[in-house]
Amino acid sequence: MKQRTVLVIGAGASGLVAAITAARQGAAVTLLDRMKKPGRKLLITGNGKCNLSNLDPELSARCGSSGPIEIVSIPSGKPASPAGELFRSFGPKETISFFEELGVAVRAQELLVYPRSGQAQSVLNALTAELDRLHVKARYNTEVTALTRSAESGQWTAKTEGWSYQADCVILCCGSKAAPQTGSDGSGYALAAMAGHTIVPVLPALTGLICELPPLTAGAESEETLSLSLAAGARSKAKLSLSLDGHLLAEESGELQWTDYGVSGIAAFQLSRFAAKALLQHPTVLTKDKKGAVHFQLPMTLSIDLVPDQAETEVRAALQRMIDHSGGTLPRKQLLGSYVHERVAALLASSLSFEGAGGPDLASLLAANLKKVVLNVSGLRGFDQAQICIGGVRLAELDPLRLESRLAPGLFFAGEMIDVDGPCGGYNLQWAWTSGHTAGLAAASRI
Repeated sequence: MKQRTVLVIGAGASGLVAAITAARQGAAVTLLDRMKKPGRKLLITGNGKCNLSNLDPELSARCGSSGPIEIVSIPSGKPASPAGELFRSFGPKETISFFEELGVAVRAQELLVYPRSGQAQSVLNALTAELDRLHVKARYNTEVTALTRSAESGQWTAKTEGWSYQADCVILCCGSKAAPQTGSDGSGYALAAMAGHTIVPVLPALTGLICELPPLTAGAESEETLSLSLAAGARSKAKLSLSLDGHLLAEESGELQWTDYGVSGIAAFQLSRFAAKALLQHPTVLTKDKKGAVHFQLPMTLSIDLVPDQAETEVRAALQRMIDHSGGTLPRKQLLGSYVHERVAALLASSLSFEGAGGPDLASLLAANLKKVVLNVSGLRGFDQAQICIGGVRLAELDPLRLESRLAPGLFFAGEMIDVDGPCGGYNLQWAWTSGHTAGLAAASRI
């Protein structure tokens, strides 16, 4: 029997696992990547520590498409989301076993799974060593410019500047547009489009939110009026609520980092996914600045609770005690600074009108603003600052259990190219392993 040939395009997380899985099934595998070395983006995941997966029992529910989670029919007749079904066959448990077999010891930090080495490089080394053991032909610094399929033989041809590669099956694992410096520049979408696939508009996600900081009041200290980046660099533990036209989109608690463009930090990153999804569902004019940031005009607001562990009444009472004890002499910035970083306190103190505010009124004003700072959201940081993207190859055009194209037999997809995304914390890397394994297994066994 003729050995099945599989061509994997893209040597990121999903592509490496797809190549390994197909080769383990006996296929002759060739792996192509436009970068000089594989796994460039893998090396920066988890701040270089490589958050391999997440043991969250709600893993499947937290990963979905750019719109409402797409529901498909599976052989059992039960409707399900594609990501959820695939996680059942190759989820965190299988991922941990896979890497331990490759010699990567892992540890769980609460729900987060990391290599014990604390280095993404050890994960990449294990994957590339397995490629060598399986005799996968890896060709780097090789960019695919065209992808075609013969109607007569069903063979696929991938054209590069200096060569053409033929294969029975192709797995596209080219990544999204996020972190283009690692090779993930969106060029794979053009290859998918050549095969007739629809590309759901792609937007940056898990990135900073561009916001209008609170306007400074007349009479604010002169040095504070020079810049709206007064709080830049400060960090806060906060609860964030993202709303569109008064309707809540999502809430998130965690670290918030104030910046010169708005807000960053894990909590803001998580909400950026929902902001991006809202942009696709609510027509608006999108513009980009020189830095690639996406700007829009929608009634989107971010409500920030800077004291999430206390009720407003508790904060007000505590502030009133401070005011009473000092005889009303404590500066307002110092009162606010008893709860938040001094830079944030300075921003709030400079943006509030204290006219007529004294005694109980002052405590109430300060407490109300600590519990609810409202910012207008006007944009998303660009692809070069984003961890992932939303959008990509439309799920409905793929077989939900094989990730094979319904439009072009023998063409498979994996990783960020597909319109599936999840929050920070190993969810997206788990999708890379799961989809890579699924596509590699299906491509190698395709009849």
